[in-house]
Amino acid sequence: MTSRERVIFALSRLPVDRVPRDLWVDPAIHATVGEEVTELQSRYPPDLECVPFEYPRNEKGRGRAQQGGRYSDDWGCVWEVQTPGSPPRLVQSPLADSSHLAKYRPPFELLKRCSLHSVNHVCAESSRFVLAVSATEPFRRLCYLRGRQTAWNDLHRGSKTVRKILEVIHQFNCRDMEMWGASDVDGVVIRDILGHENATIAPEVWADYFLRLYREYCEILHKADKFVFVVFEGNIAPILPELRKVGVDAVALDCRSADLEGLIRQYSKEVCFWLHFGAGALGSTQQLSEVRDLVRKVRLTSDPSRGGLLVRGTWLAGTRFQNLATFFEYWLEPESALAVERPASSSS
Repeated sequence: MTSRERVIFALSRLPVDRVPRDLWVDPAIHATVGEEVTELQSRYPPDLECVPFEYPRNEKGRGRAQQGGRYSDDWGCVWEVQTPGSPPRLVQSPLADSSHLAKYRPPFELLKRCSLHSVNHVCAESSRFVLAVSATEPFRRLCYLRGRQTAWNDLHRGSKTVRKILEVIHQFNCRDMEMWGASDVDGVVIRDILGHENATIAPEVWADYFLRLYREYCEILHKADKFVFVVFEGNIAPILPELRKVGVDAVALDCRSADLEGLIRQYSKEVCFWLHFGAGALGSTQQLSEVRDLVRKVRLTSDPSRGGLLVRGTWLAGTRFQNLATFFEYWLEPESALAVERPASSSS
């Protein structure tokens, strides 16, 4: 079974020879422990890869976050980096005043300038399942264009303005999906948010404003024979039933999510989970026994041999090679070994 076949079978919830695996490495890690990264990838070759791609800039985009100070993104939103290394702060939203909407146009020219030649070359040369990360992010883009608090208020009071702005965003997103649909990638990632500060959008509000948009994204990509992956910041559990209805193929889920086992039991026969194991699970404070126990819990819950599960290990600063190696190795343990409780280990 090739890597691409293995992932496609898992996404289709069909039996696989082993769980498909993925490794995401912080670019800074390569500069410090590049040899260890190479060794880990040699021992446990990833089945997925994200194709490198950067959208071009337009006339609205001036400056960059890395340069510090104020800069504008390609949608005309103005940001400020107050001190080097600090996260950008949104300081000006082009549609904060709704009267500007009549003359506002999304940056379609970005998509016209995109060249996918290098993307298609990677796809042709790779035996892995190739993913593209799209620019589609309807909720987040709404917050940027309108202003976070204003957008939040608009959504919860049923403002007509927010629907008009979302339609403008949606026009761009549909073209973005069509562009990736015409490429040779196997799947497309849509990343978005589900809340504002410490609040999570109500499921009925999300369904009212965003469900149709995601249905159309899925329709465009499925027509082009692509799989749809979604990665949300926030609690995804309340909208999982809606996501499977519109045709999302894989949903990212943090391995430390609340009621992880319950979500897997309830939905793994209808949607594939792309389970992320980050620094909290694989970091320097985690013992090897804890890594094994976490994998064991998921495997006993999900039966990944029947498909419906993809796993990703994340290598960030502070993540230990031994933890990542143990993580990948324990997914290969025979099922008979899982039923045996392992004694706590002091390995570090």
